[in-house]
Amino acid sequence: MMQACIESGVCIAFLTWGVSDSMSWISAKIRNNVYDIPIKDAAPLLFDAAYQPKPAYFSVQKVLLNALNSMEEKK
Repeated sequence: MMQACIESGVCIAFLTWGVSDSMSWISAKIRNNVYDIPIKDAAPLLFDAAYQPKPAYFSVQKVLLNALNSMEEKK
């Protein structure tokens, strides 16, 4: 998705809904009348519960570094 954002030429931000899986709204148990069941194996963010980078982190990093290198080559 980061690659698509960069290639679009109009993307001005790339956001995630949190930092670590330990505090993700998806993996947290939502206590209300509608949702009262945690989503098993939910791990949607770039860092795991111990704040260690996951493969998605390194993928985003690689795309950003490639984009930076491409910009520097065009100078």
